[in-house]
Amino acid sequence: YEKKGCGYVGRTYDEKELPPAFKLIHDGLSAEFKKNKTRFPYSVEMMIDKDRVPYLLDQTIRLALPGVASLQYEMIDNYTEVFYGLATGQKIAPRMKAKYGAALSMESSEATKVPVNISFPKEMMQWIKFRMACKKGGEFYSIPPFDSVLCVVALGNSVKEVVDLVIEREKEIKGTGLGGNTGDFLKIPDDINKGKVFGINF
Repeated sequence: YEKKGCGYVGRTYDEKELPPAFKLIHDGLSAEFKKNKTRFPYSVEMMIDKDRVPYLLDQTIRLALPGVASLQYEMIDNYTEVFYGLATGQKIAPRMKAKYGAALSMESSEATKVPVNISFPKEMMQWIKFRMACKKGGEFYSIPPFDSVLCVVALGNSVKEVVDLVIEREKEIKGTGLGGNTGDFLKIPDDINKGKVFGINF
């Protein structure tokens, strides 16, 4: 579940668990991917009406940025092997570290014009994923021209756990004009509950 320009909460499924709407889209695209020997992640969005039929939107061959890709890097335990396998034609099953994950995008309008110093506790480094940054004198700086500076991520066993962790970690990250849209991010659990009506078991 995504709030555009704000954040993302996701979960892992094995093939048997996939909600029917997801499976319909996946099976439909799989035939084309096999025919074209596609070896790369794909990203799609969908809308589901009260009839529970999924309507496919925005299908792309890419790592979805910034939240999903940031989260996948932490969530897939054998990330390097999976992507090396994609590049070389070897099918490597991902090993997932957790059932749920969340990512909150943090932005600064200052970062579009000048490098912005970003500070945070050292023990949080694993959970911070910069879009573009450099390190000078032991300090991290964003690199213009993006206002999207970083994502803060979390893994866990429930939606509440990952959402709470992300909100807690966001408070520890400092930079000029830097912040996340936590108000909209906190609405994602409500969207997840609404999705159950449409057959999305999350």
